[in-house]
Amino acid sequence: MARLAGPPATLVGIDHGFSFPLIYFEKYKLPHDWPSFLDDFQKNWPTDEDNTPVDFVREGVCGDAGARCGDSRWRRITEIRAGAKSVFHFDAPGSVAKSTHASILWLRFLRKRVGDRVHFWPFDGWEIPGKSGAVEVYPGCGATASAAMAATPISKMPMPLQSGSAGVTWMVVSNVSSALA
Repeated sequence: MARLAGPPATLVGIDHGFSFPLIYFEKYKLPHDWPSFLDDFQKNWPTDEDNTPVDFVREGVCGDAGARCGDSRWRRITEIRAGAKSVFHFDAPGSVAKSTHASILWLRFLRKRVGDRVHFWPFDGWEIPGKSGAVEVYPGCGATASAAMAATPISKMPMPLQSGSAGVTWMVVSNVSSALA
């Protein structure tokens, strides 16, 4: 947390969903506002509390998962393009549902602790204005893309590799060009 809050600016890629598909917001009549989403999520999925794993909330031991559940067929545009599973697809190999539901509130905690010293991309805007940034990444896609980048023009890569390559390239270029400083 100290690394994100203070100089130098740091770019952090985090491998879990930062939000949910638009259909989730529509179903529960939630505003398209990330801080409001985080607060609403905490009321129903209090995984930031002591001894509150995701499975306890799913099983009804605590929280109210039934009031805010999703469908494993609901995917965000980023998941569709990357060929990733839904943030609601639990108990499957390669699934990020559990890590997303366990960790979204960690982002809320960071946001409350460091305030506007960290830019949560893209929720705080598309440009990261000279401060630390936290971005959602899909490393499997990025790692494959990095290996393929050297030999293949990006326009010739399959879409998931293009997405990963673009993300990895953006992070490297932003760092090298001191765009975050």
